[in-house]
Amino acid sequence: MAKKILAFMVGVVLIFMSIQVLAIVDSDTISPMDIEYENSLIEMKENQIIIKFRNTNNSLNENTVLEKYSLDKETVKDLAHNTKVIDSRDNGKVEDLIKKLENEPSVEYVERNYIYKIQTAPNDTYYRNLWHLNNINAEGAWDRINEKSDEVLVAVIDSGIDYNHKDLVNRIAPGGYNFLYNNLSLQDHNGHGTFVSGIIAAEYNNNYGITGLAGGANIKILPLIVSNYQGVSCSTDIIKAIDYCISKNVDVINMSLGGSNYSLALFESIQRAINAGIVVVASSGNSALEGNPIMYPASYDGVLSVGSTDRYNKRSNFSNYNRYVDLVAPGEGVYSSYPSNSFCYMSGTSNSAPMVAATAALLKSVDPKLSVNDIIQILIGSAKDLGSQGKDYYYGNGLLNMEEAIKRVSKIDVTSVSLDKINLTADIANQNKELKLKANVLPYNATDNKILWKSGDLRVATVASNGLITPLAVGMTTITAITNNGQFKASCNLKVIDSSQGWQIWESKYDVPVDKTWVIKFNMNLDKKEIKQENIYITDDRGENISMFFYQANQDTDTKISIIPIEDYVSRKKYTLWIKKLKASNGSLLSRNIKMDFTIK
Repeated sequence: MAKKILAFMVGVVLIFMSIQVLAIVDSDTISPMDIEYENSLIEMKENQIIIKFRNTNNSLNENTVLEKYSLDKETVKDLAHNTKVIDSRDNGKVEDLIKKLENEPSVEYVERNYIYKIQTAPNDTYYRNLWHLNNINAEGAWDRINEKSDEVLVAVIDSGIDYNHKDLVNRIAPGGYNFLYNNLSLQDHNGHGTFVSGIIAAEYNNNYGITGLAGGANIKILPLIVSNYQGVSCSTDIIKAIDYCISKNVDVINMSLGGSNYSLALFESIQRAINAGIVVVASSGNSALEGNPIMYPASYDGVLSVGSTDRYNKRSNFSNYNRYVDLVAPGEGVYSSYPSNSFCYMSGTSNSAPMVAATAALLKSVDPKLSVNDIIQILIGSAKDLGSQGKDYYYGNGLLNMEEAIKRVSKIDVTSVSLDKINLTADIANQNKELKLKANVLPYNATDNKILWKSGDLRVATVASNGLITPLAVGMTTITAITNNGQFKASCNLKVIDSSQGWQIWESKYDVPVDKTWVIKFNMNLDKKEIKQENIYITDDRGENISMFFYQANQDTDTKISIIPIEDYVSRKKYTLWIKKLKASNGSLLSRNIKMDFTIK
C-alpha cells in the first residue's frame, strides 16, 4: 500500500511570513471577535481529514466507510473529484483514524488538512526605492511590451488585497473570493497579499507610489483569500482557490506561501491547474536557517520554485535551497504597497515569487499562445547564471532576467542605422592607433540589431565584424554598415594615407590653446585654387576630419595662410595637421608633404 502512505495527514498551509519588520504602517483593524473566530476556523480545519476514494462504486464506498467509522455525514464536504473533506472533531483521534482509513481498499489516499504560512517584513518610500527593477532588467522588458494587449489574469492566493489602495484599485479584476469565510470580502487584514499584489501590478506611470513589474501591460490581479490575519491557511482552502482559478481562466497563479507537509490533494489540484494552461509560481521558503526543509507547494513537479537574493545578487541567508529551486529573484528589502494607501519594505521569498509570476504574465501578454512549458523554459533559459555554473541548489537556474525573457518572444523591427563618423582618415604608418566605427541602430532595443560591415575596396582597407578598420594601401574607399535584414545602410568615406612616404614630420606641439589659429608661411605665393581641405586638413586622435576654414590677407601675393578651427579644440586631446600636394602660383609643387601632431592644453 505504498501509494497510500505518501501522505496521511490533513494540513494547514503557511504563507511565507516576514523575516523582519522594519516598520508597520497603520491599516484597517480587525476586532478581537474576528480574531477569535479566525483562530477557531483554523483550529477546526486542523482537525479535518482529506480523503480520496477510488473510482469504483464511489457513493457506496463513501457511505460504507463513513458508517464503519461513525463519521457524521453532515460534516462531509466535496473538495475535488472523488475527494472529500471530513471533520474529525477530536484532534487526538485524527492520527488513529488516518491509520485505519489508509488500509481501506476503497480509499486511494488520506491526509491531514495541512497548514501553511506567509513570510515577509515592512519599512518606507517610492520608485527610487525599487532597486530590484534594475537587478532583473525590468525597464528593458517594458520597452518590448504592448500596452494594448489582451488582459492577462494573475491570481494571488494570499491574504487578500486593499481594494481601495490608489496604486492597486485599477489593477484588480472582478471575481475575487474569500475562501476563509466563504464570502466576497477581500479586505487584507494581514498586509501580505497587498504587498505581493503591488510587486506584480502596482499601477505604472500614474504619478503615485510605485510601479509593479507588469509595467504598462494589461495585467490584472484576481485576489483570493486563503490566509487569516496571522498569515495561516489550510490546504483545503488553497485547493478550492486553485480549482476556482481554473474556472476563471486564470493565466498565472502566485502562491507566496508554503509548508513542509506534502499534500497529495494539493499536488493534484496544482496538476489540474497546469493541465488547464496555468503557470504556477511559489516561494521556496524562508527556513534555510531553521533546518532548510523541503517546502510545498514550491517543490511540487511543474511549479516554479523561487528563492531570494539581496541587492548584490547573493542568496539571502534565509532562502531555502534544494534541488527543486528553479530561479531566484530579489527578496531582501523589497519595497511595495501596504494597506491604507501606504508602502513599506519587506524581506522574504514571498517577494521573489511574484516577480517571476509577473514576468510569466508579461510573456503571456506578448504571446498568448505560449504554453506553460514554453513560459517555464523561457524563464529558465533566459536567467542570469549565479553561483556554480549551471543549475545548483542555491540559485537554481539563476537570477530572473525580465528583459532577456521578453526579448525571446517579442520582435521589434529596426528603423534606421547611422555611424558615429562619416569621414575618416587612416594612416598606414601609424597602425598602433585603433580606428573603429560605431554603428547606432534604432530603436536601441531592436530584436535583431546585428550589423554586417563591408569595405568598398579591400585593397585599400578591410573592416572587421566589430567595425575595426585596418588600412592597407593609400587611396579612398567606403566603409558601409548594413543591418542584418539588409534594409538599412550607413556609410563612411575613408581616406588612407602613408605618412612614412614623402612626408616631413614637424616637431610636435604641446599645451596648444583650444582656439589656436595656425599660420603657415611658404617661400612662394600659393595657388589659391589649391587651398582646400583636400590639401590642408586637421584630424583628431580618431582620424576624423575637423571642420575649419582658411584665411589669406591677399590671395594674389600672400605667402601665408591661416588655418582657423570653426569650433574650439578639445582640451588634452591630440590632433594632427596635414599639408600635401600644394602648388605655388607658378605651378611649382610643394617639395615635401607636411605632418605635425599637437596636443591641446
